[in-house]
Order: sequence, then structure tokens, then C-alpha cells
Amino acid sequence: MFVAVRDLRRGFRRFMLLGAVVALVALLSTVLSGLATGLVTDGISGLRALPAERLAFEQGAKATFSRSTLDEGDLRAFSSLDGVEATPLGASFVNAASTDGGPSLDLALSA
Repeated sequence: MFVAVRDLRRGFRRFMLLGAVVALVALLSTVLSGLATGLVTDGISGLRALPAERLAFEQGAKATFSRSTLDEGDLRAFSSLDGVEATPLGASFVNAASTDGGPSLDLALSA
């Protein structure tokens, strides 16, 4: 115990510096976690605003809109179930670029 107290007295600045670094890393990880959560929430806000309880994807699409294509037969199969109102949702992802060299913009279009 005596050695630990003596080491703390001698290296007080070093221990404070190390504690400050640990605190700053903890603060940085918290801020980055909040930023990532906010970006994800902003990215899916359009989907959350849809008046839908469930979304159906093509088998093997791994719940990705750009990989999923359902046809009219699939829509009829869902509509034939009791208490189910099935409506198609089309989503296209495009990149809009200016012809005069301006900035480009990624868009998600739904119909």
C-alpha cells in the first residue's frame, strides 16, 4: 500500500494525464455513437412515416429494397389472406448530377 501511495504522489501528473485521455476517449465514443444513431434515424425516417405495419421482401433479398422485386402474383397472394390489405411500394435509388458541373445528389424515389 505504501508503494502505491508513493507512486501516486510522484507520478500525479502522469496519472491525471492518463485519466484525461481515458475521459476524452469515452466522450468521443459517446458522441460518435449518437451521431451514427442520428444518421441512421434520418436515413429511414421516410420508411417510418409509411402507414404500414409490415413490409414484404423477395426471398433472398436480405431486407434490401434494391434487391427485392415482387410481382402481381405475390401481391395477390398477400391480398388473399384474411385481414390483410396489400399495396405495392416501389422504391428506386438514383443519383442526380448537374449538367454544368455542380454537386451530385443521391435520391430515393418511392411510388
